[in-house]
Amino acid sequence: MWNTSSVQSFKAKMRLSLARPSRGGSCRAFSVRPASRARLVCLQGYTVLGKLQSTEGVSMNGQEYLDLLKARYSVRSFSDVQLTDAELDVLLQAAQLSPTAKNSQPFRLCVVQSAEGLAKIDEATRCRYGAPTVIIGAYDAGVSAKGLGYETGDFGDIDTSIVLTNIANAAAAENLGSCWVGAYDSAIIRKNFNIPNNYVLVDLMMVGHSAEDAEPSPRHEQTEPLDTLVVRETF
Repeated sequence: MWNTSSVQSFKAKMRLSLARPSRGGSCRAFSVRPASRARLVCLQGYTVLGKLQSTEGVSMNGQEYLDLLKARYSVRSFSDVQLTDAELDVLLQAAQLSPTAKNSQPFRLCVVQSAEGLAKIDEATRCRYGAPTVIIGAYDAGVSAKGLGYETGDFGDIDTSIVLTNIANAAAAENLGSCWVGAYDSAIIRKNFNIPNNYVLVDLMMVGHSAEDAEPSPRHEQTEPLDTLVVRETF
């Protein structure tokens, strides 16, 4: 089981030495173009730019990682307790360290926490479930890696999905709940958060502390056997 002791141990192992950036200036969601080789996170009222840091010295065994994945589930009932700055930092660092095609780093995130911003989210979806933090995931189509000569199209959607997955897993490591939401009105999200035309909207991630009545859906434990999901050498 992923108990309190193992959560604390995991946090100690996973915290990276990323100095907290200074906060200043202002931005409208997605309105500031990020510096080269940096991540942009727009937190209503200021921007945070952080360069990629080394993960040297971080250790975690495979069973600990599997325990983390087993502990995560889609939370559909959140408390109104907001994330601490330290908790949010862990999620954003998890995003920052995500692998992307050719290290193109095309993803762009907008963190929504204000009452006004959350009301704008509610205009676009009924699936916020009371989460006090919503992370809008998008990518810059002008930055994302393309097919590289193959019929694979734009990798930005895959890259951003990897980022959102890492955020969900980092939330579990912080003993937080998350829910990936793809059911929303994209036109309203674009309008309400000033998303540029060259940014492709991917999905929303709801994050917060699970409410007391939160529990996994009945289907959560219905994992298909590996011999159904995996073949060796050929299909």
